[in-house]
Amino acid sequence: MTSTSPLRGKPEGERIRNERNPDSFVRLMMTIVLISSFSIAFGLWERNARPAHTPDQGSTLPRSGGPELVAIYIGSSFCAGSSLPDFPRVEHRTFAALATYAMHKRMRFVRIGVSVDASADIGRDYLKRFGPFDTISVGGGWLNPLAISYIWRDQPATGTIPQIVVIQRQVKLTQSGPLLAPDSLLGRLVGMNGMEEWLRRHSD
Repeated sequence: MTSTSPLRGKPEGERIRNERNPDSFVRLMMTIVLISSFSIAFGLWERNARPAHTPDQGSTLPRSGGPELVAIYIGSSFCAGSSLPDFPRVEHRTFAALATYAMHKRMRFVRIGVSVDASADIGRDYLKRFGPFDTISVGGGWLNPLAISYIWRDQPATGTIPQIVVIQRQVKLTQSGPLLAPDSLLGRLVGMNGMEEWLRRHSD
């Protein structure tokens, strides 16, 4: 039989449960506050601990700055010189020798392929015969952006193709982006004869 409290006129069991409920509610609220505070603090710590985004986080930029040796191959599907049977072998040997030269000079080696075919698709297929390249520039004919830079304007020279333009540049990476010193032209290897001559001069 349930007893009744003389003070409240309610069953004793119900009075005891009601008296305990406020404490349980307080403990529950304190637990929620503590969990929320921890979550907020952890989120702030994670955001502050995460390194700031820098331009070199992508695969398109080197992980560190320094000197670079850049070899730009320029050709086209219609140039007779690159159609010679021995030309692919000479071109591959030349790029391998340039890579070794860069390694000895402690420079990063960058290979760029440029096709001055008007069709980007034809130029892309043409460059597959050579390389491999770190990046390519195709389409636009003789007004291809890199042909303008390394033949007609920035490094003015003869338009004879195929040719390999060899430049050196200094790269510095900063939080706002890469800083590049002006290119320094080291050589222009024109045709298979020019490449073979360079190989003879730089052979061990």
